[in-house]
Amino acid sequence: MPEPASIRGHRAGQTGFTLLGAGVILALAVTLGHARQEVFYIPAYGVVIAAGAFVLAAIGLALSWRSRRYGVATLTMLAVALGMLGVLAIFSIGVLLLAGSLVLFFVVAAKLPAGPNRIQAAAGGVLLGLGLPALALMSLSPPLVNCQSGSSGENIFLGFESDSAAASASLSADGRTETGRAQGDTYEYAYRCRDGKLARFDLRRR
Repeated sequence: MPEPASIRGHRAGQTGFTLLGAGVILALAVTLGHARQEVFYIPAYGVVIAAGAFVLAAIGLALSWRSRRYGVATLTMLAVALGMLGVLAIFSIGVLLLAGSLVLFFVVAAKLPAGPNRIQAAAGGVLLGLGLPALALMSLSPPLVNCQSGSSGENIFLGFESDSAAASASLSADGRTETGRAQGDTYEYAYRCRDGKLARFDLRRR
């Protein structure tokens, strides 16, 4: 006899949130690993933000798991996450993200009146939606210098701390060595790439 759809849905929710929990742990581990590498520039307050986001996400996962209302938790998480990303990207696609967030909030509101543990599930989704975007942005943030692509610039932290930026680079005659420099109001760094790998990186704060 085939399993009822409700049981299949519950198992799918359990699996999805288990994978989400593993992703949260991985994102924190990657962020902490990057924080030990100067080329990623994650300052002390960035580590504190990552730790706080991890705690929020962990509590959100626990509440969502206990509520067993994975659909409500997921929709709430997506609504809050889209809202946060919409605010951060308000000058580009932020309006569209905020509109999507508003639609999802209406869907969540329609689902809340019925069923047990609905408030617990919604609270879990809110905490996940607050914690996950911060962890994702920091763990996926690229290094300041990418020797393979030949790119350099700012990350979210340097961009927040500095109002202006300028960069320059030069390539050796044989094309194997690239040296460059970038600077902003609060920082300056120099680097050298050799055969597509970072050979030197020096960051100075002003």
